[in-house]
Amino acid sequence: FGKDRKSVTYIGQLYLDYKYQNTAVKIGRQEINTPMAGMDDARMLPNLFEGALITNKDIPKTTIIAGHFWNMAYGTFANAYSACSYLGLQSGYGCGGYPGSKPTLGGLGPAKYDTGNFLNMGKQAIGKANAGVSVIAAIYEGIPNLKLQAWDYYAWDMLNILYLQGDYTLKLSDVKTTLSAQYINETNVGNNIKNVSGKEVGANLFGAKVNFNVPVPVVENFNLYAAYSQTGKDEGKLLNGGLITPWGGTPGFVQGTVTRLGYVADTSAWKVGTSFDIIKGLNLHVAYSYFNVGSKAQYSNRTHDASETNWDLTWKCRLVKNLELKARGIYTWNFTPGQNFTEYRLIANYNF
Repeated sequence: FGKDRKSVTYIGQLYLDYKYQNTAVKIGRQEINTPMAGMDDARMLPNLFEGALITNKDIPKTTIIAGHFWNMAYGTFANAYSACSYLGLQSGYGCGGYPGSKPTLGGLGPAKYDTGNFLNMGKQAIGKANAGVSVIAAIYEGIPNLKLQAWDYYAWDMLNILYLQGDYTLKLSDVKTTLSAQYINETNVGNNIKNVSGKEVGANLFGAKVNFNVPVPVVENFNLYAAYSQTGKDEGKLLNGGLITPWGGTPGFVQGTVTRLGYVADTSAWKVGTSFDIIKGLNLHVAYSYFNVGSKAQYSNRTHDASETNWDLTWKCRLVKNLELKARGIYTWNFTPGQNFTEYRLIANYNF
């Protein structure tokens, strides 16, 4: 649903897509899936963006990405949060275009995001317009078994976000092992955030992950993984040093389907999970995420622990080409202190 739980109809995607040799250009309303700005399609409708994106592969084993986005529309998962709340701003969603709205603990209340309404990137984030968000990235795979990527987002008059990730794959006996590390840094740009909230942005996150792809006789594509992340703290910065993620980008190695406390300040978190194909086309994924939220986290007034257990059962139906059916269960504990809930979803996707 959209704002005030009303139904919505809108043109989600309308773009010009041009390709020449090793270069692709897309201009208009589109889906993007980047670390710090993305679709976040946890529910029916994804976040969508208006802008231009250029991808080039002239350099061997290297992908260069550059783009600029001026507007975005929140999808339906936004209204799981209170607009302009501390928790929402650190979980993928901002102030939803409400002018003069300073982020607060409780925010403006649920179902206040205007789903499908394309608004300026700055307005969606903090209620104050800016010149949009520019992004440049490089993904390098020229070293055997190693993938490196660097992304830089420049939100004019707001903040700069640096995202780094490295993935190294090796064989341990018959076990394919992938070691991954990530780092996110946010620094202030201009005065818009300080004028709205009274403080500048300043935040860091470190993460590490290991995945084991293990050959087993009973099932196929059997994976076991574990991940850890840690955020910093700085009482002189916005949200005491928590990361703001107002454009749907939540790339942390440790997060649940709905529980995203790994981005708040002074928090350590870990996650374990497994996935495998029960039979060809039928995949089960089970994960457990745990968050130790510190006293400096500005979304709750006290230190607490929280967790989420979730499972996904996905069937790619061979009887109907391009049909995917999914069942999902989510079990949260202390989503906010004292708030526990269970959620089940049935999802059908048909691509044509």
